[in-house]
Amino acid sequence: MTLVACDVVPGIEAIQTGYDIVTGEGYLAPIFKFNYNAKKTFYNPIDKRTYTVPDEIDISMIDRVKLDAVESVVEKYSEYLKQVYEASWFGIQIGIPGYFALAFSKNKEMQEVHYRLSDKVHSLATGSYRYEMYEMIGTMPEFMELDDNFATMLSVMPATIHTMDDQELYNQFVGSFGTHVSYKNVMGGKANLHTYLDQSFVAKKDSKWVAEQLSFSFTYHMWTLGAKYFHNKTDIHVDKEFQQNAQSSMYFYGGATKYQQQGSEHQWLASVTQHPFALNATLLAIDQIIPDAKIAANVRETIAYYVKHSAFPTAPLTSNAVADLAPIPGADFVGHGVDDSNLGVPLKPVVDFTYGSGKVWVNPIYTDLQYAVPDQIPAVENTPESFEMNGTFLFDDVQDYVRWSMSSSSSHGLFHSKSKTTKTFYERYYENDQAMSMLLKEYSWYTLVFPPFPPVRPSAALASILDRMPTTYSSDYDKKLWDTFVAMYGTAYYTKAVMGGQMNAKTWFHKCFLSEESAKWVSEQSGWSIFGIISKGHAKKTAESKIDHNFNEYHHTDINFVGGDNTIQASDWEKWVATIKKNPAPIDSTTMPLESLIQITHGNLVSAFKAAKLTHQQAIGAQNAKDAAAYAAKNKHETPDWCHKK
Repeated sequence: MTLVACDVVPGIEAIQTGYDIVTGEGYLAPIFKFNYNAKKTFYNPIDKRTYTVPDEIDISMIDRVKLDAVESVVEKYSEYLKQVYEASWFGIQIGIPGYFALAFSKNKEMQEVHYRLSDKVHSLATGSYRYEMYEMIGTMPEFMELDDNFATMLSVMPATIHTMDDQELYNQFVGSFGTHVSYKNVMGGKANLHTYLDQSFVAKKDSKWVAEQLSFSFTYHMWTLGAKYFHNKTDIHVDKEFQQNAQSSMYFYGGATKYQQQGSEHQWLASVTQHPFALNATLLAIDQIIPDAKIAANVRETIAYYVKHSAFPTAPLTSNAVADLAPIPGADFVGHGVDDSNLGVPLKPVVDFTYGSGKVWVNPIYTDLQYAVPDQIPAVENTPESFEMNGTFLFDDVQDYVRWSMSSSSSHGLFHSKSKTTKTFYERYYENDQAMSMLLKEYSWYTLVFPPFPPVRPSAALASILDRMPTTYSSDYDKKLWDTFVAMYGTAYYTKAVMGGQMNAKTWFHKCFLSEESAKWVSEQSGWSIFGIISKGHAKKTAESKIDHNFNEYHHTDINFVGGDNTIQASDWEKWVATIKKNPAPIDSTTMPLESLIQITHGNLVSAFKAAKLTHQQAIGAQNAKDAAAYAAKNKHETPDWCHKK
C-alpha cells in the first residue's frame, strides 16, 4: 500500500510550544523541532482520517466521555484555582503560591469567576463535560531537538546577569517561551458549566436539596452533549426558587471557535477532531531542557521571581562575586556523561555543580587568572609540568589501536573526537595499507577530581529523567527511551581531568616499512618528519635531510593542538605553549560506568540501563566492522617497488 501525504495530526502544538504557569497560557513560542523521518501515521476512527505523526510523538486512542454534574462548590477564588489545577493534572507540585495568579487577566472564564467570587456574596458550583479523544506522549523534553529560534535565543543570553539589560533578556525569554514545557497530553474538548448561587440562599437550604437541584440544572444544560438521565428533556424540573437564585454560564474549550456556544453543541463536538484542546498536561520546568548550566540557573531564578511576584524582575538578579567568576575550565568536562565506546566530547552533565562555598582557584604563576571552583570538587591539585611521549607508539594493528584509544579508565586529549579518529585509522589502514606512529607533548596546569567519599549524586535534571524512565528494556517504547538516554548521557561519566595542553603528531606511513625496516628506524623517520614541521631555519633543513626518500614519498604527518590557541601554526608551537594557561583543555581523564551513579538513587533502573548500554556497544562494534570491511573492499593492494613483503 502506498502512503499518501497526510495532514499533521491536530494538537501537536501542545507539546511543541511553551506553557506559562502564571497566566495559564499555553501554545506560546515553539521550543522543539519535530522530525518526520519515520513516516509515522495515526488513524482517527472518529473522523475516519489518517494523519502524519512526528517521530517524537506516540498517540493512543481514548474516545471517552466524562460527565461531572457537580465537581465542587467553592466560595473563594483560590479554591477554584486549586480545583482547575488538580483537574488539569499538571504533574508538578500543587499549591505553590503564584500558579495561575494572572490567569484571570488572560482567560474569560477565570475572569468571570474572579469577579463573581471577589464580592464574597456568591458561591460557585462547577460541572463539566469532557470528551477525551486521544493521548499524545512525546519523547522526554530533554531528548527533543530544540527549535532554531529557541536555540538562537539561548545563544545570545548572558551567562551572568550584571545589568538590567541582561535581566530584560531573561524576562523576554520567559515571556516568549513560558515557564514549562509539556510532554504528555490528553487531547479533546471540554465544556464547563458554572452555576453561581447566593451564599445566603444556600445557607437556608438543605445541602442535599441544593446538590439535587444542581444536578438537575446540569442535566438540562448538558442534554445535547449526552447528559440524558431522563427520558425526555421536558421531564427535568428545576425548582423555580433555585432558578431565581442561580445564574449559569458555559465555556467551551477545543472545537471550532464559531461553535463554542450553547445551541451549537453538536457542531462543536464534531469539530473537536480538527481543533482538539489539551485537557490534561504533564509539565516540566523549562530550565531543565537548557544545555548551559549557568543560563539554566538564571532562567530558573527569573521564573521563581515571576511565580512569586506575578511580575518579572525590575532589577537584575545579580549573583555574588565568586559566582561572577567564570567556572574553572574543566567544570564543563568533569561530571559530564561520555560514550565509553567513543571517548570524546563530553555529553550532558550528570552531576550538579554549586558554588556556595565561594572557593576560588588562583593560577600559582599568573595570579590574575582566577576561577570559581565547584563545591563538589574539594581541592584543585596544581600540577604545572610538561612531559613528552615520543614515537614509541607504533600501531600496525587495528585492535591494538582500538584497545589503546578505548581504555575504560582513562583517555588522552588526542581522542576528543575518537569516532572520527578511528574511522580515519580504519580508512588508512584497510584502504591505503598505512600504519601510524604518534608523538605527544603535554603540558598540565592542574587536576580536577571527585572525592571517593562522599560519592557524588545524580544531577537534579538526570534524577528527574530517571524518575520517568521505564524499569525494563523490552517494549519498543522502552527501548526508544533508553536508546535516546544513552545517546544523550552516554555510558560512563568523567570523574577526573588533567587540564593543560597537548600537541599530538600522527605520522601515517605505508605498512611495508614495518617489514622492510626496524621499528626503531620507523620511529626515527617519523620523528624527523615531525621535527621538520615544527622547526624553522637550519633545524628544519637538517630534519628534512634525515628523511629517507621512500619514507618521504609514502608518509603523511598531521599535527594538532588540544587546548591553548589551536589556530597557531605548528612551527610556532612554543608560542602555543604560552596560550595554554588561558585555555586549558582535558589532556588526560578518568571515567566511571554511568550505572555506578544511577545505582545511588535509582537502583531499580540499572538492569535496564545496562541492557541499553550493551545494545549500544554491540551496534558500535558492528558499525566498526562494517566500516573496516567497506574500506578493505576499496584496497587496490598496490605495493611499492621497494616493498618485498609477500
